[in-house]
Amino acid sequence: MKRPLIYAFAALCCAILLAGFGAPFFLYVLLPVALLPLPLIFKKVRPVSVVLVLAIYMLGCAAAIPVFGNENPFEDFWDQPVLLSGIVDSVPSQEGEKTRFVLKLQEINDMPVSGKVMVTVAENSVNYTPGAALSFDGEISEPAGRRNPGGFDYALYLKAKGIDGQVYLKNGEAVTVKPGLFSPIYAVYGIKQYLSKVCDKFFTPSQSGLIKGILLGDNTMDDEVKASFREAGVSHVLAISGLHVGYVYALVLWMLALLGVRRRYHLPVLAVCLLFYITLTGFSPSVIRAALMCLALVGGRGMAETYDALNGLCMAGIVILLFQPAQLFMAGFQLSFSAVLAIVLFYRPLLYEYGRHIKAPGAMVSSLLLTFCATLGTMPASLYHFHTLNLVALISNLLVVPLVGVLLVFALITVPLTAFIPAAGGLFCLPTAFIADCVLFLTNLFSKFSWLVLHRGAMTLAELLILVLAALLLAGYFNLNKKSARYFVGISFPLLLLVIFGISLVRQPLKVTFLDVGQGDSALVETPSGGVYLIDGGGYENYGNAPRKERVPISESVLLPALYAKSIQRIDGVFISHNHADHAQGIEELLTEIPVGRIYVSSKYNNEALLSQNKIPVEVLAKGSTLESGDGLSFEVLWPESKREALADEEQNDVSMLLRLCYGSRSFLFTGDAGFQAEEAIVRGLHETDVLKVGHHGSRFSTSPEFLKKLNPSLAVISVGRYNSFGHPTNEVLENIEVSGAVCKRTDKNGAVEVWTDGKNLSVRSYIDKD
Repeated sequence: MKRPLIYAFAALCCAILLAGFGAPFFLYVLLPVALLPLPLIFKKVRPVSVVLVLAIYMLGCAAAIPVFGNENPFEDFWDQPVLLSGIVDSVPSQEGEKTRFVLKLQEINDMPVSGKVMVTVAENSVNYTPGAALSFDGEISEPAGRRNPGGFDYALYLKAKGIDGQVYLKNGEAVTVKPGLFSPIYAVYGIKQYLSKVCDKFFTPSQSGLIKGILLGDNTMDDEVKASFREAGVSHVLAISGLHVGYVYALVLWMLALLGVRRRYHLPVLAVCLLFYITLTGFSPSVIRAALMCLALVGGRGMAETYDALNGLCMAGIVILLFQPAQLFMAGFQLSFSAVLAIVLFYRPLLYEYGRHIKAPGAMVSSLLLTFCATLGTMPASLYHFHTLNLVALISNLLVVPLVGVLLVFALITVPLTAFIPAAGGLFCLPTAFIADCVLFLTNLFSKFSWLVLHRGAMTLAELLILVLAALLLAGYFNLNKKSARYFVGISFPLLLLVIFGISLVRQPLKVTFLDVGQGDSALVETPSGGVYLIDGGGYENYGNAPRKERVPISESVLLPALYAKSIQRIDGVFISHNHADHAQGIEELLTEIPVGRIYVSSKYNNEALLSQNKIPVEVLAKGSTLESGDGLSFEVLWPESKREALADEEQNDVSMLLRLCYGSRSFLFTGDAGFQAEEAIVRGLHETDVLKVGHHGSRFSTSPEFLKKLNPSLAVISVGRYNSFGHPTNEVLENIEVSGAVCKRTDKNGAVEVWTDGKNLSVRSYIDKD
């Protein structure tokens, strides 16, 4: 068995996948049963290789099963007031108005515990020292999983870091701070904290954010600057990865050669330097992977052995996943490994093919091919996690990445020097600041080409196979002089294309997704023929004289990821039930981001900018208005009774659009924030409804027993925010729904709720299975 580490890495991934998806026990046994007889059947398969693969597999099972088990060390304390005591286990980071850090818990209510929580303090002025002992009163809450299509799985992200809960503190002054533990790791964290302060002092905020990102792995850069890096296709330079480790590796070896250190001492010195850098950057898996590969390279040269990059990559993957199994599901791990894998498999073959068919490749062509390989390798993971394919990255990386490397080298020298000699910091930091400005300028320039960014959902298996086959064919892995290779390629491509085309012709069911937009409403309707409609778009209501909080736009956090994850590029129509921010704001944000065919409102809209624009037709609907989608779908407006002029905020709920959606024998009723008045006005003419979107987030002013009795729904969906201050949904409404016999799904507990129907049968699933 050649390169057994490849098979061992694959077996480890299988073990983690089985644990991650909660597979039954008999599936764990299949791999050992399949591998054990191989040495008896194939003479080339050595028993020692099978033993190695099975050993790694068993270790993977032992490491992954506890991580993905249903038990959580803090589940008995969820959302209860408790006294927490622990040690600061990370460098606190300031993000906007908040401070975040990891706390290694030691006690809860004076009882010994073990585990970590992510603490968020609603102040950016607190800055605890790593290793400090803290105690405070708070509540541990369960981290949110993936709550929407295309959404971010925060719970899995924290699990990959070994964090099991989260704590939110409104007042950092309520925390008791005591001297804590000393350890080498916390000492390195302290150095990182000091270097971060040096960067903030001697550089502008934009320069400091960039330098801290590439030097220390600090991701607290300004959101606008982050967005420009993302739109320019170079956001990967902000995450510490193999690129940064490569420059550290080169700098250390250059200094060792300059000092005349013998080669036999290179490996231990490099190991110490890389271990320090791994700790400084917070044990990032991509840094660990790159460091292990560098050490394997130097160690192999020291033993006069040929370095095998593929074995080195698999060895690094095995080490990382045995200690942190959840990393297999992380975007950073997948992007880092797939980029290196593509470079290892395709870079040199493509160089050879280019030189054989065109001419000897120069530096520009070599760099372009390297970028092409990395982009090709990361494409599946990028589409799955971020739903984007950035074409401008092929050019921007050629200029920005080398410049970032130069910036990193200067930062590695000047920032520590400035820390030792602050008086000369202004002089030391001048060249570093200039290079940082150049990087920021180029990034901003390339971000103007954001129209070259393509958005779509994850690749299907057939599309992924076509991509792999095309890459292998381009790199010359298929010898087309052989008849068997020509037959394989000639049959595979048409067959896969036929599968893709055939799937696109299959008539799809009607799909209605009640999105989790917090304390708001939004439902996405996908018709059988590919039409798309959005009923409300969520948003953040501002109450009273309270200052408006800075929040990520709801379109950016929920709506666009959901649309792109479903490969939706255009919306045929949007319905705004009424003019309250928690229903309308997301729609307003979307209008500048994605083409919309028509806007439907229930009263003359208060937003003059929306009414006066002439790009998208705006239509005011009233009772009796009917819209046909052309594929058997119909929207019927049941309320308001007549078209209305613009209304004050306090009058908006009473004219919420009540919209009935019918397809075949199945129907849905969307009620916005309508209350008893609207329900009483239409109840006599109502037909039974299969799915009810409960009115006004389950408030006590809607969803009467009479209304439910007349509708007789089989499913009631409440769109409501977690920990909302209104007491929604009320116990009264929940009891009314239970008495009606309907199944109740809530976006605060179940996340997004998806309903499919072919016009006869009805299927329901929620993103979080919790009742």
